[in-house]
Amino acid sequence: MRGVGLLFSVRSFVLKAVAILVLLAAALIPFWIWLFFYHALSPVGFWQKLVVYGLGMWYLWVAQLLFLAGFVIATIFILAAQPWYGRRR
Repeated sequence: MRGVGLLFSVRSFVLKAVAILVLLAAALIPFWIWLFFYHALSPVGFWQKLVVYGLGMWYLWVAQLLFLAGFVIATIFILAAQPWYGRRR
């Protein structure tokens, strides 16, 4: 069976791609929170924008950087991992 290796490599690629996309969506949670509050509050004046941007940048973007660092580390582990299925024993 020659096509079995190709089938497992395609399956491995798809699973890794899906895992990376799910991790990216999870890593961007602070950004989604900030975007929701920004549009929900819809700041108009200078002071309102200063508060929304200031608090958003200070609190949520620090968490965003930590989540993105974790995303990069997890992506490296996912891409370096060998598929556990379809291996011959």
